[in-house]
Amino acid sequence: MLGNASGTVKTVRGNLARGLALGLFIATGLTVWITFLRVTQGTAPFEHAGTPYGRTVLLYYAGFVVGGTVLGALLPLRRWALGSMLLGFLFVLPVYASFVVLDATPAERFSSWNVLGTLIASIVVGGGLGLWVWSNEWRGR
Repeated sequence: MLGNASGTVKTVRGNLARGLALGLFIATGLTVWITFLRVTQGTAPFEHAGTPYGRTVLLYYAGFVVGGTVLGALLPLRRWALGSMLLGFLFVLPVYASFVVLDATPAERFSSWNVLGTLIASIVVGGGLGLWVWSNEWRGR
């Protein structure tokens, strides 16, 4: 009985590590991209977006670390299409939410427009990504 529990703990730890690694990988990839933009175009894209380069990097890492940890904790849900869509949604939600919370004025942070926009963007991007990953996994079996 103890051996089975030990295996479950290993699986959970492994899933958390996989989710965290994915979050760090995505954050690093996006950071490389925006660093390229910063080097080639200066600060103009960041000024236009209203988020300085350093804050953007910080939000990518913070959001994807949280999202990756949640994804790892719930990784067994990827067996089902809706579960994979939920995982994708939860993976990107902290990133979108962090940009809204830190970039909007305090009075607008939790406005219905910002909350609804964050949820819709997370559903479309994250849910779509989750469904795509699920489809590729099941096609390959």
